[in-house]
Amino acid sequence: MKRTHRRIATVEAEDMLVQIATVATTRLIAGGIFDRFPSLKIVMAHFGGGIAAVKDRLVGKGYRFGTLKRPFADYYDMVYFDMAGFEGGLVALHCALQGIRPERLVFASDYPQDFTGVNTDTGKGMRDLRGYIEAIRRLDLTDQTKEAILGGTAAGLLKLKP
Repeated sequence: MKRTHRRIATVEAEDMLVQIATVATTRLIAGGIFDRFPSLKIVMAHFGGGIAAVKDRLVGKGYRFGTLKRPFADYYDMVYFDMAGFEGGLVALHCALQGIRPERLVFASDYPQDFTGVNTDTGKGMRDLRGYIEAIRRLDLTDQTKEAILGGTAAGLLKLKP
């Protein structure tokens, strides 16, 4: 029974982390961080939670924050999003691409961490990580955009020479 309880708690914690990332991204924008620090570069983890799924709602209702000097979408497009959490699968990637411009995506992985609470042997490993990279390479995007996702954007953010 303990194992079932632990798994339920892990799933609930993972769901909560998605919500926290979504709220954190929204609060960074609504809190005026990009007005106070216009050159600040932020990379939100795990596609920013589920923010891509509610982006249109936030853009449409952004005026309600009462703090924005520009449209919500302008600030949203200043945020970068990492692609860790590939255990969400390709559906998560395709959903993110509906609300996040590919130029704002930075490849990332949680590997070798396994958040199931059991051990790293039970989660997705290097084979699945390679599959994720190959899935990105198969996206209907330009080769330049895919290379940016897979390292070019991160190199630019870190001011590394190509």
